[in-house]
Amino acid sequence: MAQVASHHPDLLPTPDDGGVVRVAPEHRREGVGRLLGLNPGDAGVSRFLDAAALEGTDLSLFWGLPAMRAQEAAFEEVCLVVPGTGRTGMVFASAGEDVGPADRTRVSRRGALIDRVCAIISRGVDHQGMISPHAQDLVLGQALLEPEHVNLAKSFEAGGFTRLADLEYLKRDLPRRYSGDQVRWPAGVTVTPLNRLSPDEGDRQLAEAMTRSYEDTLDCPALCGMRRLQDVLDSHRSVGVYDPRLWYVVTHDGRPEGCMLLSVVPASESVELVYLGLGRSLRGKGLGRGLLTLAISELSGREERSLACAVDSQNAPALALYRAMRFRRFARRVALVRPLRAAHGV
Repeated sequence: MAQVASHHPDLLPTPDDGGVVRVAPEHRREGVGRLLGLNPGDAGVSRFLDAAALEGTDLSLFWGLPAMRAQEAAFEEVCLVVPGTGRTGMVFASAGEDVGPADRTRVSRRGALIDRVCAIISRGVDHQGMISPHAQDLVLGQALLEPEHVNLAKSFEAGGFTRLADLEYLKRDLPRRYSGDQVRWPAGVTVTPLNRLSPDEGDRQLAEAMTRSYEDTLDCPALCGMRRLQDVLDSHRSVGVYDPRLWYVVTHDGRPEGCMLLSVVPASESVELVYLGLGRSLRGKGLGRGLLTLAISELSGREERSLACAVDSQNAPALALYRAMRFRRFARRVALVRPLRAAHGV
């Protein structure tokens, strides 16, 4: 892009960034409007900005391609990266009404923007100097898209993202009172809440259990090895309200072989099953059903109304188990990822 729209003379691109400019704070309303497919003055833009301010969301990693003509919207396309825990950044890009036939030019230009933004974050600086310190340690970019946004997914893939999985979001109601049988574990199996272990011992056992549960996993197998285990644990702890009484380690003959992690999400009056995984020695023995039964038993009578989870649509055994336990699908998402820099110490 050779020039910037005349109605934004302060947005100055440099050749090495291919015309990409930072969305400055004074232009965030226009940027968010383009991101959401709304007019800048729309109430939805105000709600987005108000929520970001209330939650302390970092909006500094926001870039766009300025429109060439003054009568157009300020930005042709935009891309926002929101740093999260576990050294992962959630990546968002403008979609608008992007559900019809593919516009190859738009897919290509938006893909180039996404690629450039990820490159800027990877090197840690842009043409205006150092970017947000929150971005300095990001090792993974992730996007969760609506399935109907096929062209947006193509743009992310053109921008260097890999399709990780099609996710099914499931939930089931929690009973006011549990009336089922008491869970009985096979010989040698122990299930221990994390609050009964010291923090160091709990993290050690969780790391061992999760490492073994990743072996030959069917749940987003391409994600394994992209982050350090500590990053994964930090990310899991950031979901909802962390309560060590609802995190469980499963041992088999004293060796950590699995875990179940539950977190309360007050905003949705639900509990999220953040992770459930078992090592190979415990698979096929009914432990998954037993752990879910334990969760339902322990959560019954609480204020939360439902238990929810996300599952790789290719994980047939897990889907069969959840359906047998009366979970129902309420949403779908397409997950895409891109490494931003090497994750040492995985």
